[in-house]
Amino acid sequence: MFKHKLDQESSYKLDSSRVYDSVLTLPQQIGGLWEGLTELKIGKACRLVDNLVVVGMGGSALGARVVKSMCNDKLMLPLEIVNNYHLPAYVDERSLVILSSYSGGTEEVLHAAKEAEARKSCVVVIAGGGSLVEVAEKNNWPVLKLNEEYNPSKQPRMAIGMNVMAVLMVLSRCGHVEIESELVTQVLANLRSQQQILGKDRPFKENPAKRLAEIVEEKAVIMIGAEHLTGAIHVFKNQLNENAKTFAARFDLPELNHHLLEGLSFPKELRKVFHFVIFDSELYDPVISKRLLLTEEVITKQGYGVTRIKAETSGALAQVWETIAFGGFVSFYLALLHKIDPAPIPWVDYFKSKLK
Repeated sequence: MFKHKLDQESSYKLDSSRVYDSVLTLPQQIGGLWEGLTELKIGKACRLVDNLVVVGMGGSALGARVVKSMCNDKLMLPLEIVNNYHLPAYVDERSLVILSSYSGGTEEVLHAAKEAEARKSCVVVIAGGGSLVEVAEKNNWPVLKLNEEYNPSKQPRMAIGMNVMAVLMVLSRCGHVEIESELVTQVLANLRSQQQILGKDRPFKENPAKRLAEIVEEKAVIMIGAEHLTGAIHVFKNQLNENAKTFAARFDLPELNHHLLEGLSFPKELRKVFHFVIFDSELYDPVISKRLLLTEEVITKQGYGVTRIKAETSGALAQVWETIAFGGFVSFYLALLHKIDPAPIPWVDYFKSKLK
C-alpha cells in the first residue's frame, strides 16, 4: 500500500537536530515561562514610562511582532520594534527598553544595550545566556532567562513560545498589558488538541499541515492577513524561510489593496511560482472580512493559486497561537519534502562569519 512520504518514518531521519521536538514543545514553552511570572522582579520605574521599545533580530524579534499586533487594541503606550544597531532618538530615561537575544551574543542588540545604558533607560533583558546577561548583571537590569530544555533544537526561531510569553510577561509585570490565566490555560489545551491533528502520526489525507506543505512545495509563498494575526503570520513566514529554505513574503490588509493587486500581471511566469495563503478570522473587523474575500477573488481571477485558512479557535490569543503552531508544522514538513534538515541555516551562518 502506497504511503505518502510524510507518512514514512524514514523521512524524519533528516531531522537530526530535533526541530520536530521543538515544534511539539510549544505548549511547554508557553506554560513553563508563564508559571514563573510572579518570580519576575521589575522596578517600579518601568511602569512610569512614556514608550516601549523591543530590540531584537531574527527569531529573537518574533515575540515582539506577535505581541504588537495581538495587543494593538490594549496597549496604551506606543511600542516600537528595533531590528537595528541604534535606538530611536526619543529613547531616554522614560523609555522601557526590552533587549531580546536568544544567544545573548547578537551584536546589534549588544550595541543597542550600550545606548540604553548611556541614556539611563529602564531596561529588561530576555536571553538564554551570553554577553547580554553579563551586561545586564553589571547594570542590575532584570533578566528573564529562557530555558533551553523547552527548545531541543536550540534554534532561536523555534523558541517562539518563550519569546512571545517573555515579552508579554515583561509588559504585564510593568502594568502595560493584562493577561488572564484562564486564557493561557485554554491556549495550552487548544495547542495539545491541535497537535493531535497536525502531528506526524496523523496521515497525510487527514493532516492539514502536511497537505499545505505539499501544495506549496516548489512555490514561493505569499501570505496575507490582518489585525491580530499579522505578527503570527510573520512568524509563519520566518519559519518557512529558515526551516524550509523557502521564499515567503507577507502582505497585510487593507494596505495591500492599494498596490499589490496591480503588481501581479508581470512577469507572467509568476503564476507558476506564487501560491497565496490567506489567513481568515471571524474576529476581523467586518470591513476587513469583506476586503479579504474581494482580495481572494481578484488574485484568483488573475490566475494564481490560493489557499484560505480560517482560524478555528475563539479569541485573539488562541488564534494567534493556533496560527503559530500551524506554521511550525507546515515549515517542518516542507523541509522534509525538500529533503533537507530544517535546523541548519548555512547562508546566515556564512554571512555572519564574513562580518567578523
